Amino acid sequence: MINDEPLPLDAPFENGSDRDERGRFRPGWKGGPGNPGSGQARQVRWRWDNALFKTCSEDRLLVAIDAALKAAEAGNIQALKFLAEYIKGPPINAELIERLEALEAAAAEAEK
Repeated sequence: MINDEPLPLDAPFENGSDRDERGRFRPGWKGGPGNPGSGQARQVRWRWDNALFKTCSEDRLLVAIDAALKAAEAGNIQALKFLAEYIKGPPINAELIERLEALEAAAAEAEK
């Protein structure tokens, strides 16, 4: 049987393990270093956004949108997907919508 009593914060970790018998982190565990690459990725995204906004005027952006529209009208599926995602947002799973509607109907029925 597993003992659910919390260990004191100064309890030593057995065998150098930072987890208890159930695989949970023990009290007092300080955590890991996190993702060491996240800072670099954030800096790259910031540089990209900064460069894009400094070099892309409103007129150039309108030209790019016009080119994407012309490509979509010519049958370019990738251009169509690009425009659809930016105008309407990413597609939503139809099954998810059906489940949400069923849950809302059940909740409305339960309130009656």
